[in-house]
Amino acid sequence: MEHAVLECATEHGAPNGALRAISDQCVNDSDEAQVLCCYAEGIPDATATDGSTVWRGTLVQSDPPLSRTDILARAAATCAQSAMQMGDWSLRYAADGLTPDLLRYECQ
Repeated sequence: MEHAVLECATEHGAPNGALRAISDQCVNDSDEAQVLCCYAEGIPDATATDGSTVWRGTLVQSDPPLSRTDILARAAATCAQSAMQMGDWSLRYAADGLTPDLLRYECQ
């Protein structure tokens, strides 16, 4: 949960208190958390978030939009090209709350 709240703050957002852990969604005994992040001036554009030193890769939504599964698979495939696995990741959704907008991830 701390990672999700930090990710929200990094983009100058404020978590609204709706934090939830999601069980059985991750492989290798990993955990997933969701945070509803509110932005006073609208969702930041993808280029505004590239200053993070934590994330090693960034995928911005394509046209047509990718599903959550597809965008995560694309990042995992990118890591696999370097004989690595995808580690921690952060997926931001568009204003509709359904369309993945920006994925930041780490290969390890």
